[in-house]
Amino acid sequence: MFFSLVNVTEKYHSYIYILAISLLLLAQYSTVRAGEAHDVRVPLIFSLEGIDIKTSACVLVKEQVYGMKGVTWQGFRDKAQEFPENLLKETIGAMRNKNSKRLQELTHPTLGRNSQKFGQAAIGYFRVFSDLTINQVWGSYRFDDLLVFFLKIQLARSSGFANFRYSLVGETGVYGFLPYDSGQSLTLQFLSGWFQSDWGPAKSIPPAYCTPFLLKEMTHKVELDYTNSHLKYSSRLLLIGSPLKEISKDRHPYNELQNKISALRKALQVGNWEDYFAEFTERGKKRVTDWFQKSKKEERQKYKDSFINQEPFFVFNAAPLFVVYTHTRSNGVQVIYFVKDRNGQFLLANAAYATTADRVFKSQRFINEATGDKPFEKWKISQGGLVQEEGFR
Repeated sequence: MFFSLVNVTEKYHSYIYILAISLLLLAQYSTVRAGEAHDVRVPLIFSLEGIDIKTSACVLVKEQVYGMKGVTWQGFRDKAQEFPENLLKETIGAMRNKNSKRLQELTHPTLGRNSQKFGQAAIGYFRVFSDLTINQVWGSYRFDDLLVFFLKIQLARSSGFANFRYSLVGETGVYGFLPYDSGQSLTLQFLSGWFQSDWGPAKSIPPAYCTPFLLKEMTHKVELDYTNSHLKYSSRLLLIGSPLKEISKDRHPYNELQNKISALRKALQVGNWEDYFAEFTERGKKRVTDWFQKSKKEERQKYKDSFINQEPFFVFNAAPLFVVYTHTRSNGVQVIYFVKDRNGQFLLANAAYATTADRVFKSQRFINEATGDKPFEKWKISQGGLVQEEGFR
């Protein structure tokens, strides 16, 4: 659950633009591994109609944690002599000293130099840091063109994690502070989703990472920021996927999934909407039932024809999430989410909900790669490729 400092600073009657910090309310934690910066694969957290579930898809980033429970701000500050720690030390020093000139020098020259937004953000930081206490510095993450620190902070009676973000300045190797939201990266959304979930450092120590056993099963590897070829720390999404025609008919759980899709199509073909709605998650069932009761006959027929004409051809197994790609006669490639419930039954999911994962699985980039004789072939991992991979090469 996020608690934004933007709301806190309203008591000062300042018009603060979206700040780069947000609090994550959390339970106390005890231990965590420490060491130098290293590669980690964190599980993709999928928002199932407002409820988080941990999937078997993984996101590759570089992580560095400071100490068993993080490190106190004083301890961090005293030892922050080199990059990247000194960058955070300088940024917070400028905020606490209300040094607008120094904060501007540390700010990204293009992504953070809008004079009006910077001025509003700086006022907010200066006022908030008058009442804010930094309890611990958890660690930092590097991926794509971003460097992100997570700090545990105390503000009035609320405690939680705040993140400070920096972005590369071109190909200089220099990072600039991002004082306001200039468009959150997809990887950062995935990272923050994991960090503040029941499986991330905010609520679970040790946090959940993808296991070596799971990584050996991965078949596809996708660069999340594919527009920047110069990136040293390129984040990647790791997936298990296969064309349905290449999967044996008796192989679980894919045969069950195909049988479920066939049953859904049959229910619609005979006009048995009740059986069709029964195959949705509880929240999804309520939404589609409400739509059905309010919709016109022509709208229902269009919906019915659209689903019946879908032919599934590829699936990403991110259990308990399954992402199915289908061909349609009139609408090209479509995407359907299924989840397995506690009883092992497949249910239609997120039929009327939007989620961060849509920015991946339903993106035009993924739709384009799904088209053709060999869907997602470009992203396939060579045999043993992921196991032998070191770093971000």
